[in-house]
Amino acid sequence: MDKIEIMTKHANLSITVQHNLLKARFPKINYTDSDLSNAIQRIKIISRSNMHNDASDLLIGLVQKKQENPHFFLKFELDADNRLVRVFWMTPEQIILWIKYHDVIINDNTAKTNMYNMPLSLFVGIDNNGRTRLLAQAIVSDETFETYQWILQCAL
Repeated sequence: MDKIEIMTKHANLSITVQHNLLKARFPKINYTDSDLSNAIQRIKIISRSNMHNDASDLLIGLVQKKQENPHFFLKFELDADNRLVRVFWMTPEQIILWIKYHDVIINDNTAKTNMYNMPLSLFVGIDNNGRTRLLAQAIVSDETFETYQWILQCAL
């Protein structure tokens, strides 16, 4: 079951690929495609319920940082079911770096490479020593024009 969990959660492999890998690794174990499909579905359901915990843990941590320091910038949106839709934050140090090194800022977006398939948006700049500095970050649920407009409005 551990192998199936790794292939499902971390590698995001299809049932066909998982079936072939498991047959090659464990040729003497008999199971049906239905058994494998059921195991994958159970893992996905558990992962989805953990996602809500992870999102709430993230928001709780960020809100605490905001309460501890009023210069911490935080903006987020939840949907009607209280699920995290998007979150943007900057630490006070990042805000200072943004002001100091605002000449060239690059926005780099991942293509849903994390276990929740949520795009990660990073703003980076270059300091006077040529080092890359992380200036802001956002996690969003989609890659629509409106979402990126929201990210840029938060950043500016």
